[in-house]
Amino acid sequence: MRLSAIPKTVMAGLDPAIHVFRVSVLAVIGVILGACGAQSENVRTECEAGEEYFPRGTFQNRYGNAGESYARRLRNAGEPSLSCARATNTEAYRLLWIPSFSSVVVVRILSEMRDYRLEATVMSPANEQILSKITRPLTVAEWHEFKVVMSGTSFWSMTPTSDELPATDGWRWIIEGQSGSRYHAVDRQVRSGTDYEKLGLRFLQLAGIPPSGR
Repeated sequence: MRLSAIPKTVMAGLDPAIHVFRVSVLAVIGVILGACGAQSENVRTECEAGEEYFPRGTFQNRYGNAGESYARRLRNAGEPSLSCARATNTEAYRLLWIPSFSSVVVVRILSEMRDYRLEATVMSPANEQILSKITRPLTVAEWHEFKVVMSGTSFWSMTPTSDELPATDGWRWIIEGQSGSRYHAVDRQVRSGTDYEKLGLRFLQLAGIPPSGR
């Protein structure tokens, strides 16, 4: 049947439904495009000086770019880059924890050829001198439990930054992930009760570092 053969009264009744359908389709497209914008990057094989830790513009938002200060802390902790020239048979995740008034903490966990381990560094908040180092193997169960918590955050589809106004105190967690040739990083002010908070706390639990200074 041609549309011209449908009575005008019926067509008038269909108009709102057609409009709702169009809006729904546009909303779905917007969600898909938003997810595409948050896709992870590929691990780089060559990195310019000063960009060995984070690809250029990773943490750029309307309030500035904090990537340089984050990279400085990782450099002072003696941490390797996860985004540049990593072996494709390695899977690694790292938390950089920047509290307001207590020690800076870096926790990295990795799986390499079924060898699971954790390395953590605690640094002075005043001069970023290393206070202590923690290194220990992880059990298979600990690794898989961590991956379950990680999957609950939708980490790989989160945008690197948000447009939230930077807080003057509280916890700031920068979490990186490298799996094969895929790399992603997320920077957030920690909100209580969120899946992102649960993920950061899991890093600290595995390292045996109690959260403080909030």
